[in-house]
Formats: sequence, C-alpha cells, structure tokens
Amino acid sequence: MGAIAPCPVSPAEFRGGGQRRRRIEERSADRTRVRQPLLPALVAHVEDRHQHAKQLLDQASAVAEGDTFTVVGRVYRRYLSPMDCKRTRHETRPVRAVGVATGEVIHISTLEDNAFWEWAIVETLRHSGVRIEELAELSHLSIRQYERPNGEIIVLLVIAPSKTDRERVIPMSTELFHIIAQIVRRHTQGGQPIAMVSRFDAHDKVWSIPLPFLFQRQRGTSRHVITPSTMALMLRRRCAALAEQHPGFRGLAFTPHDFRRIVSATELINSGLPIHIGAALLGHLNIQTTRAATSPSSTTTWSATTSSTFSIGATTDRPPSTATPVAPNGASSRSTSTNAESSWAPAPAPTARRVSTNTPASAARCSTSTRRCWTGSPSSKKTSMPGAHARRPKTGSARSKAST
Repeated sequence: MGAIAPCPVSPAEFRGGGQRRRRIEERSADRTRVRQPLLPALVAHVEDRHQHAKQLLDQASAVAEGDTFTVVGRVYRRYLSPMDCKRTRHETRPVRAVGVATGEVIHISTLEDNAFWEWAIVETLRHSGVRIEELAELSHLSIRQYERPNGEIIVLLVIAPSKTDRERVIPMSTELFHIIAQIVRRHTQGGQPIAMVSRFDAHDKVWSIPLPFLFQRQRGTSRHVITPSTMALMLRRRCAALAEQHPGFRGLAFTPHDFRRIVSATELINSGLPIHIGAALLGHLNIQTTRAATSPSSTTTWSATTSSTFSIGATTDRPPSTATPVAPNGASSRSTSTNAESSWAPAPAPTARRVSTNTPASAARCSTSTRRCWTGSPSSKKTSMPGAHARRPKTGSARSKAST
C-alpha cells in the first residue's frame, strides 16, 4: 500500500474562523445601518428624475420640429439632427431637444428610458428583496395569481432558482404590483406582446431559451436583457449624482444586495414577521443567514425598546394604579391607568399536571422550595417580580436556544 500524502493545509490555518465570520457580520451590519437612513433620499431622487424625464418626453412629443416648449420653468426647442432624418426610414424617430438658455442637446428618449429603468430597479429591489440575478431572470411568466375560497385574488411572483437552486413564490404587495404593472404596460404599448429574447448567464456560460423577460430594453435595432453589471452601474451613477446635493452619499454607493439586507432588517423581521417565514421569502436555506442579515440596531428595534422603557418609567408620574396584585400562581394582571398602557400581556395559566411526590427526595425539595420562593408567604419581607426565582434553563437546552 502506497504512502498517503499529508494535507497541505495545516490545522493552524483554520483557527480563528469564527472570529473572522463575526467580523464579516459586523461589517455587513454596519453597512446596513449607514445606508438604511439614506434609502428614502435615493428613492425620492430616482422618482423625481423619472417624473421629470417623462414630462420632458410628453411635452417634446406633442410639438413639431423647431417648436419650443417649457418644462419646470426651462424653455426647450424640439431638435432633429440630419442623422436622425436618415434613421427614420428604418427606425423610430428619436426625440431630442435643445435648451434655449444653455444650448445643450438632450436625447430625451434615452434620458427617459434610463430614468425609467433606474426607478424600476430600485423600487423592485426594495419591495421584493430578490437577488440581482433573480431580478434579471424575472419574466412575464413569473406573474401568477391565486384565488382564495372567499374570492380574494392574491398576485404572486415566482422566483426562478438561482443561488440555492430552489424556486420560491412570494406574494406581491400593492407597491410591487404597481411597479410590475408599469413594466408590463411599457412593453405592451400599442397592443404588441412582450418580445421573446434570450439571456446570457454569466455564471453558467449558456444562453437561455427565448422568454418574455421583464427587464429588457431596446438597443439599436435589437432588444437585450439588462445585465446585473449594468444594473449595478446604474445604481452607482445615481449615488454619484446624488452626492452633489446630499453629503451623506459622498464616497458611498448602493449595491443591489444592500436592498436585500435592508428588506430583511426592516420590512420582514422588525415588522413582526417570524424569522423562519422571512427566511423562506428571502430564499435562505439556513435561518442563521437571515438572523445575521438583520441589523441589530435598526430604527424599529430601538423605537420598540424605547417605548417599552418609557412605559415602565412613566409609573412614577402616574396616580396610584388600581391593578390587581400578582397572584401566587404566576398569572400577571393588567393596569387600568389612563396615562399609559402597559405593554405586558397576561401570561397563560400553568397547565395542571399531576406529578408524583412519593419519593423522599422530591418531597423534601418541594417543601423547601415552596417556602422559599412563594412571594405570597407571610414570612417574605421583599416583594419580588413574577418569575424572579424561576429556574434557569441549562446552557444548550431547547429553551435557551429558543430565547436567543
């Protein structure tokens, strides 16, 4: 039998793996905390840019060549270059305009097209939380509907298998449905169906079958699916343009995956949705991945903690409460004060269960613990909170793991 070569990777190189993983999670959480307050500014920027470009296109399309029109106090003149006149024989006539004050030629058709897709990408990412590859693979066939027994119709979005090689279905909110409807309406102008195009997968190095992809646009005489790298470039350009007005965007840019982290931290987990359902909607196979993506210092978490603290601390300024004293069986009561409402919910009554105490050891343990822990005993001099003497679960038990 031949000799076995030793492993070239020494065990020392594996040391500190948990610490490195924690540092990565800390940097990811810090990145989310920095970008989460800036998201409304980015959303407002792309929305305003889209509305302005759409208004420019509508006003320019309504006038003839050489005529002037005014948008937001600025005067423009419809312009058609000699090259555009030659292209009109085979292509759609582009819309251009010249600023009367500056003399700058603006390609309004291209400006409106870029503004629309930048708005659609940002809104779809922040309302769905999908990966960038999953966003590029969305097609008209991904839209499904489900009718409940009561007649209510729920619109669903089918996410194609990508990273985890598993398909998932997510319900569309009103905002997400509005964005998808705008994209479909843009592709079906004039009663034509969505064009069937092929998409090149940069990871598998293969071309897909022709599908009615949603994120496709016209480039010259053909249509192409917007690539993930182009989507990331659009986001960087918007952040760079916004940095001139907003100091928080200086030296900072959003990536497509930042929206996914913000969605997992705010829209799913901190809104009260169970973490295992959030993991299923985000496509995480391991629930710890969803837990790590949740920002520990998000606004919702801090506000909930602060409100509970103020509710408890406000008892010093309130009149004497008429709450019923805590019963010895551990069931809590509810305060009837009018100034503040307690956030503590009444605990369920303990389940009656027969336990055998015939053994000497159990009888001695019950007698000593009952005298020591019952807060209603006359020998007790201090009033303790309910559950103060509750037995702590052992480390690694199911209860301790659930609490963490």
